[in-house]
Amino acid sequence: MFQSQPKVVQPKVAEKGQQKDLKTSLMQAERYGHQPSQVNFSNQSASTGQPVQCAKGFFGSFSSLFGKKKRPPKPQNAGMTNQKHSSYQAGKDNLTAHHKYPYSQIQQDFQKNNILNNPNSQGAKNYQNWADPKSSKQKVNESDVAWAPHNIFMGPKGEHRIDDPGKFPHAPQVDTHFTPKGSVTPNSKVALHAYKNGLAHFNPADLTNKLQSLVNTNKASQFNPAEWTKVGANKKNESLYKQTGMPADWHKWSIDDRIKYAK
Repeated sequence: MFQSQPKVVQPKVAEKGQQKDLKTSLMQAERYGHQPSQVNFSNQSASTGQPVQCAKGFFGSFSSLFGKKKRPPKPQNAGMTNQKHSSYQAGKDNLTAHHKYPYSQIQQDFQKNNILNNPNSQGAKNYQNWADPKSSKQKVNESDVAWAPHNIFMGPKGEHRIDDPGKFPHAPQVDTHFTPKGSVTPNSKVALHAYKNGLAHFNPADLTNKLQSLVNTNKASQFNPAEWTKVGANKKNESLYKQTGMPADWHKWSIDDRIKYAK
């Protein structure tokens, strides 16, 4: 009758431990420039069931940039959705948005450089500028980062392109946008420079200057029929295309050679 009841005592011990962990988490959050009101404790870890901190403040919550292949929804006002063109004949498919600096690289940057837990780091500042080149927003969200309009150009879907980077697994995966005459567009020059060492490692002042020199950073580069050449059809009798101005064997070029050509 007088033996201790472990089932009653144990939850109290756990509660004290959780309070201690919470206090430690709040101290760490303040150390990195976050106030308690800016830290989101609502997300649950799938492995432990414990609260997961998501850095907030200038950045929103970037949970989908970690481990998920599905990209955030496209912005509806940046010229990236529901587009068709009479010159693009590929079945019922619409045009699609192509990333210059790859989305997969953005995911790697966030993971390898622990950007969410280091909001004052060089990498975090670079992505703030990347998502909002004109510094017009109080906060940026994961869609702003993943779908930065200056990083997007419209064209046929990847399966209807013979020059899509995904078809060349051992080549640099950055997708470069060319004019019909073969020059690299200004926005793509920035993407090429960023890809060499990773956007998170770009010199912040240099990146800021490059981004602010761009025009129309709030809208994706639109489809121009002259930029695409029809080269045949696939087994479904859907048209296949390549960029008119892309040099032959571009996918075999090193990133340094591509940057030199862009200059």
